Amino acid sequence: MSRLNELVREAKRARGELYPYNTSLVHEICRDITQLQNHVINDTNHNNNEESEPGYSKEEEEKVREAINLNINLTQKTSKRALRIYHYPRAERVKLRYWAAKTLKKSAQKKLATQETELFQTYSEISNRYSEEFMDGLDLGSSLMPPKDLMTSARVVENRGGSILTD
Repeated sequence: MSRLNELVREAKRARGELYPYNTSLVHEICRDITQLQNHVINDTNHNNNEESEPGYSKEEEEKVREAINLNINLTQKTSKRALRIYHYPRAERVKLRYWAAKTLKKSAQKKLATQETELFQTYSEISNRYSEEFMDGLDLGSSLMPPKDLMTSARVVENRGGSILTD
């Protein structure tokens, strides 16, 4: 549980920023989930082939097995939820970086996992294909801000007298 808490704390701390991807912690949690799943599979296969232990009835053993499997299932769900809490905001930040700059800076690439870099590239390709196909090549990532200087300036080459004002 402490690893899950650490991962969730890291996700909360990183709000708005992109911290380096914690590969080791994510792999440890994924490994734990896989080990729990293998335990359930092995326990189910093992208990189907054996008779009940002395002193316990089949029904009692089945209830204990169900309770253990429920506990394992809840632990897996909690672990998966922590992984989602960590990965979803990171994926959203990768998408936002695409819309902000259309490229990844070297400093940002160092903080991303290889899968996140692939997400950026794939998201970029999909967005470009979409804008080319449906919007005749309109760049959706261009600035929506109007130019700062709304008036055009004209240079007068020769003075011709007074100015003419119209309504």
